[in-house]
Amino acid sequence: AIEMSGGQSAASPAIRPRLLTRRLVQVLLVSFGAMASFYLLLSTVPLYTDAIGAGATGAGLATGALMLSTVAVELITPALVARFGKRRAVGAGLVLLGAPALVLPGSASLATILAACLVRGAGFAIVVVVVGAWIAEVAPRERRGEALGLAGVVASVPAVIMLPLGVWLAERVGYPPLFIGGAMTALAGLLAMVGLADEPG
Repeated sequence: AIEMSGGQSAASPAIRPRLLTRRLVQVLLVSFGAMASFYLLLSTVPLYTDAIGAGATGAGLATGALMLSTVAVELITPALVARFGKRRAVGAGLVLLGAPALVLPGSASLATILAACLVRGAGFAIVVVVVGAWIAEVAPRERRGEALGLAGVVASVPAVIMLPLGVWLAERVGYPPLFIGGAMTALAGLLAMVGLADEPG
């Protein structure tokens, strides 16, 4: 306590807990990797679909399949988390988001592309829903609002950078390296989860 005039005392100001804890950084890295993978291919898979001869209709179907599965799986993700836990759910989501991109290089089948988009959308939905709740859980209670704001920034940066970057890379290095990079970006999130438990510890 701090002695004040007149014999009064005031409590010392509380020390604020550190915002960037190890667990919070891990979850933010998972979010960044998933978002980067999603947006990198969001702008390029339709271009690739058009390039293989499926035209604008095929490109629209690819985006539609991605969004359809994203919305549908978001509705059942809470049930998946209740059954398997956050860590397993996010791990599965990252695999579903990343692995299908590995079948895209060299594929000239619209059916294959649509199937990959459906699976990727499901993975994206799981990661987005679970990570949003996980951020609030691992953040220091007194700084939860700041943590959620930071999470919003981390999720938004890939949208700004990866959308145009995907198109730029497709023109310069081609689609196969781009799709492989998109897959690896999502799968790298699995490394960020090492040692990350479901419940605060």
